[in-house]
Amino acid sequence: MSLEEILENPRFPEARKLYLDRFLGVYGHDPFLVRLLIESGRFLVYHLAVVLDAGQDPARRETWFTVGRLKQQIVASGLGASARQVDHLVARLREVGFLDVVPSDKDRRLRLLKPTEKMLAHDRDWLAAHYAPLTLLCPHNDYGPVMRRDPAFGEFMAHSAEMERDYRSTNMAVAEDALLQ
Repeated sequence: MSLEEILENPRFPEARKLYLDRFLGVYGHDPFLVRLLIESGRFLVYHLAVVLDAGQDPARRETWFTVGRLKQQIVASGLGASARQVDHLVARLREVGFLDVVPSDKDRRLRLLKPTEKMLAHDRDWLAAHYAPLTLLCPHNDYGPVMRRDPAFGEFMAHSAEMERDYRSTNMAVAEDALLQ
């Protein structure tokens, strides 16, 4: 479906209103959460927390969700958040009950970040808000899992985002090498 087809869909105004209502429903009742998550750099920390947690492989230490790995990913994104800003945002996410710090089962000296159920539920609400307009624009598709806020769908989306990010960074490096030769 192209952008033009979406904009020309007779249900687009209704879908836009549904999106805005659902998006406001995710954030509207908690001004503190709005201030914490609405700015793009802050949202990236939140989003990466969900994605990096889903992409962990217990057998591969380099995939573990630590503050250090989070900082590396923020730097790689190019959004310019400093290490101090990331530390501050992690502390705020812990304050609101979105993140926990737990010792690693494999190395008790290492502390891992762990999204709480509260954060994952918020993420499922966020996903549902973004998919809601598609239920009107493309009613022939099954959006049941996301609209039911199925935890398995949320985890699938986060894991897919991690795989896509890895794929993109690998291909960008290969393309850059090819262009330099």
